[in-house]
Amino acid sequence: MSETRIEIVVTGENAEATIDKLASQLQNSEVAVSGLETVAQPADLIAAGINASASLPAKVEAWFSQIGASEGYQPLATLAICIAIFALAYLVERIVVGLLMKRKAEAAAAASGVSQALNSAVRWGITHALGLLIFYAMCAIGLNVLFDSGTEAFELAAVAVSSVMLPRTWFLVMEILTGSKDPHRRANSLSDAEASQVMRSALFLIVFFGMTTFAREFVISVVDAGQSGALFAVATRLLDGVATAFFFVSVRKPVGGLIIRVLSTDADNPRPLVRLLSRFWPVFYIFVFLLQVAAEARGYLSGTLGEDASALKRSFAVFVLTPFLVASIGIWRNDMMSRVERDKRGRIAGVFSLLEGAITVGAAIFILYAWNIDPFATDLVGAKRILPGLVSAAIVTVVGVSAWRMISGFLDSGSPMAGEDEGGVPEGEGGVGGSRIETVLPILRTALAVLIGTVTVLLALSSLGVQIAPLLAGAGILGLAVGFGAQKIVEDIISGVLYLVEDAFRKGEYIETSEGKGVVEAIMLRSVRLRHHLGAVFTVPFSSIGTVQNHSRDWVTVKLSFEVAPTQDLEKVRKLVKKIGSQLMEDPELEGQFLAPLKSQGAVAMVGSNYKIGVKFTAKPGEQFLIRRKALNAIQKAFSENNIQIAAPRVVVDSVEDVQAAAAKVATDAATPA
Repeated sequence: MSETRIEIVVTGENAEATIDKLASQLQNSEVAVSGLETVAQPADLIAAGINASASLPAKVEAWFSQIGASEGYQPLATLAICIAIFALAYLVERIVVGLLMKRKAEAAAAASGVSQALNSAVRWGITHALGLLIFYAMCAIGLNVLFDSGTEAFELAAVAVSSVMLPRTWFLVMEILTGSKDPHRRANSLSDAEASQVMRSALFLIVFFGMTTFAREFVISVVDAGQSGALFAVATRLLDGVATAFFFVSVRKPVGGLIIRVLSTDADNPRPLVRLLSRFWPVFYIFVFLLQVAAEARGYLSGTLGEDASALKRSFAVFVLTPFLVASIGIWRNDMMSRVERDKRGRIAGVFSLLEGAITVGAAIFILYAWNIDPFATDLVGAKRILPGLVSAAIVTVVGVSAWRMISGFLDSGSPMAGEDEGGVPEGEGGVGGSRIETVLPILRTALAVLIGTVTVLLALSSLGVQIAPLLAGAGILGLAVGFGAQKIVEDIISGVLYLVEDAFRKGEYIETSEGKGVVEAIMLRSVRLRHHLGAVFTVPFSSIGTVQNHSRDWVTVKLSFEVAPTQDLEKVRKLVKKIGSQLMEDPELEGQFLAPLKSQGAVAMVGSNYKIGVKFTAKPGEQFLIRRKALNAIQKAFSENNIQIAAPRVVVDSVEDVQAAAAKVATDAATPA
């Protein structure tokens, strides 16, 4: 009959009383109760482990001898059988994966763009994850068929399986994230060299972890080397910490570049905070992993390896994977928004923002559950009582930000994209008017941002337990006070709303008011900014605008004039102007800009002895300056080719003798009888 030994370790200030109580309750049973009078400190445990480390080789040798003398498998034979099981399972896995991937090879090779790459990565990941599950299932079946449960050989085989599965799982995850073997399924902006560098470093770390994990679990779980085994486990975890630090330092630049490309609109000139994050992000991960190593070391040395180390391990995995997922989703969002119509971008931005927020909040909730903290519980005590409110506030914030991004994207679909608004210095007194929605959008955007931000903040405060009713009452009183004390501002705002409702002017139009004139550059909450064609800027409050003269609405007629000598053929001039008008209408650069062609109005006045000829055309607002310049050039060229002289200004100066002679002649003519 085998002997069963159950060991209960009691620690804490009341350990002795607890041991006495257990002894009194179990005094009639065949149970021996003992305890430690004091809790061993880590320094004492390390010293004891060092003293016991010399016995570790002897214990391992004794274990091999025990296995050899007992019924069952030899250790080397057990490992050989495990290798055979692994080889067979891997062969089946490759066959299944090869059959599944054969159908998708052509589609993967033809994939282009982030969306197609992400689809390829997901298909590749699901297929290989299925293959990995098949591998694990075959290994588990082989272990249960060939080894008896509870034997030392079964424990050794289980350690071997776990030491193979964990690295392979991490390798699969890293390959999905980096796409180092196939750029067609790389759903991020890493280059081929960067992806290969990250994957090489990850492969080194994964293989190293696999070896140290097998050695540690073998010594602790199989050999049961006691205190010396605990010290060996601490040493392997310290080596894991060094390898992890090496990994994060080696991939700092590629991942830092990815952070800049995802978080910054200008990758060449990122914001200082983004630049700082891209340089020092490994410090956070190394610190978290060292915390995990410290917790596990304390657990190994005290014999109480428990939930803290496990929680840190799961938290570290979440910290590693979540940024990669969010970054991939951000790149996917930008790719989709660049390829869809503008009116659909708002919905895409909102959906992806909601997805990013859900992943972030879900990761935080997972970490809380990893530490055995229910964020939705109502019976929490101490500082944990604020956790439900924090989670609810985070969810409200995510929904609010997603709603704003969706609405902002929808509003952006009605405004010009970057580069569409040429801006620059106007050529004259005129401007191309924008659409009415483009004029209203800035004010509507500001109003919605204030509304969504206010509602989100109030709901978040309410989730944290803050009474928002007094805040609303105070805001109402403050609004009344502001309304009475700032009547001029209220008048400006109301006047601006009425001007926009009546569509008196739009952004980009040239208007003239009692306070100034110019192109409408910006419409703000209480004023409009006008840019004069000579460069001056007028900021006019809405209540001071008065009557508005809009020079850019619907159409504009331009009249030109020049003088010709009275000896010129006016009909010939009219025909030449008409011909020039037909040529301008056919000019590709002016296509669609004319509303009425260039035509002659004939002689409209006499200037001295010359005829004043008038011509005119009607065009779209803002386009008249180019047409006028081309029309004048064409008229000058046509008149020169047809020997039509445009009269130049002339000043006639008579001498005194000529004036006297002319006067005498007039007098003589007057005196002579008819």
